[in-house]
Amino acid sequence: MAAGIRDRLERAFRNGAGWGALVAVSVILALAAGAYGLFYHVTAVFPELLFLPVILAAYRFPRRGIAISIAVAALYLALAAAAGPADPPALPAAIGTACALVVTGAVVSFLSVRVREQEQLYRGLFEHSGAGAFLVRPEGRGATILEANSRAAEVLGVRIRDLEGADFASLFALPDAWEEFSRQVRETGSCHSFEARLVTGTGSRPDVILSAGRVEAGRFIVTVTDITGFRQSDDALRTANRELNLLSRILRTDLLAITAGLSQALAEAGTSGTGEARELLKKFEEGTRYLQRRLALTGTYQDLGSEPPVWLPVQDAVRSAVSRAGAAGVSIRAWTERLEIYADPLARVVFYHLIENAVHHGGHTTDIVITYRLAGDGADIMVEDNGTGIPADGKERIFTYGGESHAGLGLFVDREILAVTGITITETGRYGEGAVFRIHVPREAYRIT
Repeated sequence: MAAGIRDRLERAFRNGAGWGALVAVSVILALAAGAYGLFYHVTAVFPELLFLPVILAAYRFPRRGIAISIAVAALYLALAAAAGPADPPALPAAIGTACALVVTGAVVSFLSVRVREQEQLYRGLFEHSGAGAFLVRPEGRGATILEANSRAAEVLGVRIRDLEGADFASLFALPDAWEEFSRQVRETGSCHSFEARLVTGTGSRPDVILSAGRVEAGRFIVTVTDITGFRQSDDALRTANRELNLLSRILRTDLLAITAGLSQALAEAGTSGTGEARELLKKFEEGTRYLQRRLALTGTYQDLGSEPPVWLPVQDAVRSAVSRAGAAGVSIRAWTERLEIYADPLARVVFYHLIENAVHHGGHTTDIVITYRLAGDGADIMVEDNGTGIPADGKERIFTYGGESHAGLGLFVDREILAVTGITITETGRYGEGAVFRIHVPREAYRIT
């Protein structure tokens, strides 16, 4: 009951309804006390009571604070004149008190104007924010909503006045989510990007992102952003991606079966042919095998973007790539311990492809070194070999579809895999001294564990 009365008083004073009455009553009581002191010659305490209504008025009504303080001072001087001469004289002391009242009203009004400007800025942000906003006060295992903006009411499908005084915890669809959210807020004083599901007045359950920060008097500002539409779009895209991947898998399987049959038939025909016919059949067979290799390679990347990015330990990815690449006779050294990159799960294939290219197509490669260094805007992972390298006019062409014969498609897709999280790859080596692939990872996409 006491909490309910307190909440109603807080709302009344926030809306300004209680301030006018408070100032009027305090003026009357302070002037009455001042009159008593003047007429009964009590010069201590009673005159000082006049500062209370002046300060209250100047704080709550700063544009009229000076006028109110002048009015109070004039009334007090009138009372002092009516009280008549006394020992010590009351009028000179009253003049000093009146001057002090006016100065106090002017100073408080000036400071209050500055405070009001900041308050209006906050109020504008609170009321007109694109996100829902609540002012809440923790109480026990719950939290009372003191204020809510129109966007919050819209997200929850209710009226603003229905939210004020409600238990914020009751809006959570899952009690465990509220417990975790409130725990973070209590322990750290803030919480950012907390995903939850709320219950609306219409019975729907929107997915939202919550953020909270402590303000004065132990209260919190909580913002709510509805991400239901984004979730639905994301789910639709993932569904479409799965369907496309399924179609791609079916078509690739059929094409592989057809090309395998063609390759076998061409091989058999080539043994019985003679002269130009045999050479022509050999070219057909080579083209069929090339097509098979391309189909097999595209199968490696068919799931690109179907899963969310993950934190990938680079050292583990390199070890896996080395075991798959069949790098017998090639020294491969990696110094990437503790480095993790935020990338599509298929980024593991990138390291395999770089190592496989260096081993089988690098031109007598015997040494591969993988290191990293921190840069001002991120981190650079360097994959270096001592093979032939890439000519200057081919450094960009190898990343384009239909580029260099051995790695054009692979490196083209590698670049697309890394680009999912803003990672780039370029070749910076000197031709004749070996290839150097530089993988640049943005600052937000790497971490040292």
